[in-house]
Amino acid sequence: MRMLRTEKMDLIGPGFPPAVCPLSFWIDCRPPLPAFVKGVLEKWTFLDLQISSPKPMTLSMELTNATVHVRANIYFEGRVISHTLIMANGERKTVGVILPGHYHFGTRQSERMEIIDGEAQVLLDGGDKGTSYSVGQAFEIPADSGFTITVTDEPCNYVCSFIGE
Repeated sequence: MRMLRTEKMDLIGPGFPPAVCPLSFWIDCRPPLPAFVKGVLEKWTFLDLQISSPKPMTLSMELTNATVHVRANIYFEGRVISHTLIMANGERKTVGVILPGHYHFGTRQSERMEIIDGEAQVLLDGGDKGTSYSVGQAFEIPADSGFTITVTDEPCNYVCSFIGE
């Protein structure tokens, strides 16, 4: 795959007012080249890329007709943050992010955790072996129990449903 890359791109062409993109910009270089590339080609660097084992995609989830509690639930000095949602049927959920680290949570009621982005290793209280979960996977925690979750590398986004409410 042949790609063009630039750190600063002048957008010039039909429908593109002159502008500067401060972030890296990648464009597929299969002919024909887009019109806005003409005239700025000397600013671009050609790179040959090989893509292997791409990162799993983020799971898209839409939660409609929900009331959002805007005050965040903050744990472990801001390394785990969530927001509570109350669905139209009264069901309570939280959506959140877990930054890399090792954390233990207790539960009063049963919970179902769905991984939306990233990966996590989970060890349920009383268990002797952890299980890895990634995008699109879920695990359940019994009531009056707990779990230890470990996130490495990149943040893990999740939706937690409280079972039996």
